[in-house]
Amino acid sequence: MSGITAVIAVADVGEAAKLGRRIVETLSGAGAGAVELMESAAVELVADAKGAHPPLAGTAMLIVDAETTRAAEQLTALLAQASEVRGLLLGSLSHERAELRSWRTDLDRALDATRCPRITAVSCSVSYDDIDRVVARVRRALLAAEPDLVLIVTADLCSGVVRLEVARSSGDVGGSSDASHGERLTGLISSVLADSFDHVATTVEGIVVRGDGRGRQLGFPTANVDPLVTPDLPDDGVFAGWIELQGGDVHVAAISVGRRPTYYEDGALLIEAHLLDFDGDLYGQRVVVEIGERVRGQARFASVDELIHQIAADVEDVRAAVAGAEPGLGARASGQA
Repeated sequence: MSGITAVIAVADVGEAAKLGRRIVETLSGAGAGAVELMESAAVELVADAKGAHPPLAGTAMLIVDAETTRAAEQLTALLAQASEVRGLLLGSLSHERAELRSWRTDLDRALDATRCPRITAVSCSVSYDDIDRVVARVRRALLAAEPDLVLIVTADLCSGVVRLEVARSSGDVGGSSDASHGERLTGLISSVLADSFDHVATTVEGIVVRGDGRGRQLGFPTANVDPLVTPDLPDDGVFAGWIELQGGDVHVAAISVGRRPTYYEDGALLIEAHLLDFDGDLYGQRVVVEIGERVRGQARFASVDELIHQIAADVEDVRAAVAGAEPGLGARASGQA
């Protein structure tokens, strides 16, 4: 056995995304060619174009290329133990692999045949736990706007690119395909995505470790949180949220997720939390960080004064974002909430 291609049926989009992540992590460095997700609407669209039945029944389908013997063996062992798997097809011969992959590669042709404007490819670091939630929100918005449209969802789980496109319902190929219609649908989807990704509510548990001390030098000391488990983080940015300390106290925090572009060309990804109205030593504490509403994206500043001015504005934006909100950490916030 050398390389193989696997088609895996999974009952739920969220479960498919989580299984896909485990596959990516397992095959990392062993020769994984691709790990892609197709939701059932995408599979059915290709089936209609092929005049064939879908290869497997399920709400979502993963297509995985394992390009080496080692990767193939690791993939086979993982799938044998994965409770999410509802059906499985494996191909090792070139024609078998090509046929299995055709269920993904034929999608573009099937979409073109619907004569609906191509909408958008969304690149994001949305939590694997949130993919099904985001898809559901977009689908509801589309259904309310134009009931004859179908949302087509695919994702490249190696790169983190989620692709959302629109097709017309089966048999309806005569609808509007002008540019303004496409722009209107793009705007609708983009607004739903912006709201979904800005309210990520990701929770990270970790240890507060020493950093380079720049936050304190700038007048905004931060707790640098080293996660206990590699988390699914939102896109780089500054977020409103909360941090629960080891003793159970909860404080509002301005949370930066990023690589400090003002100081580094390619710095390490850090989670830094500035606790509002708090002064104390947190080094070595085990804390829980809840990352909530996105305040802004990461940016490179021309001077330290410009950065300090922006951080001060971020703090006020965080206060406004959490006003009236409650943390989901299981404790009541002390101090500013």
